[in-house]
Formats: sequence, C-alpha cells, structure tokens
Amino acid sequence: MALPNQKYNAVEGGFNNSFANGDELRQWITQHPEYQNGNVGIDLSKSNLVVVDIDKHEQ
Repeated sequence: MALPNQKYNAVEGGFNNSFANGDELRQWITQHPEYQNGNVGIDLSKSNLVVVDIDKHEQ
C-alpha cells in the first residue's frame, strides 16, 4: 500500500508484505484508515490482468 498520491510502499518490505485476498486488505485498511484512499499494487505475474499505463505529458 502507498498513501494517497504516493508511488512508494508505505510499509517496509514492499510487495513481500502482500495480501492474499480482499478480506485481508479490508482488515488492514480498517486498522490503518490513513490508507483508505491509497494506492494498491497488484502483482500482475500472479493474476490474469493486463495493464496499459498511459501518461499524458505536456508537449
């Protein structure tokens, strides 16, 4: 997890401290409400998801 508008892991250990399911994530957020609107990282190698990251930059 990262705090809102942050890219870096808020908890030491990064992806090694991952959640196995949504219930674990919800419980953690309940205990740490400052992350309520934070960023959640997903290990794409363990999922069937595909992500396209499009950044719009001023030219």
